[in-house]
Amino acid sequence: MSEIVEFLRARLDEDERVARAAVIRYGLTWWRTDAPDDVDEYADWPGFVCGDHPALAVLDRDDDNDGPHADHIARHDPARVAREVAAKRAILAQEEEARAHYDHIKSSATYPVETSIGHVVALATVIRHLASAYADHPDYREDWRPA
Repeated sequence: MSEIVEFLRARLDEDERVARAAVIRYGLTWWRTDAPDDVDEYADWPGFVCGDHPALAVLDRDDDNDGPHADHIARHDPARVAREVAAKRAILAQEEEARAHYDHIKSSATYPVETSIGHVVALATVIRHLASAYADHPDYREDWRPA
């Protein structure tokens, strides 16, 4: 399991690094708007993302589509990415703890080994699913794909 955990940790580090860079460059808050008046400085800018300190305004100019581009970009702001990275790291820590607990009780026989191995297997499955989000990465291995 360690290779897939290392792979996932590396991807989470990359996600965190990119999110932090976006915050450092553009400020702390991302928001979505349909109103070009909210971003006067960029009212004639042809893109969807408009940057200014301390916010990044996501402006969608496609009135016929109800703003799916802006909604998507704004929903994946750096703060959310940071929360997702923290949550996934917590899952990795749980797996590490469950595996250590299993290794300990395996030798002491003071706890039902079947229960402990069940936790390890369940968390291993969760980790496979988390890693599958990065299946397009060149280091992803097909044998990690969940069944």
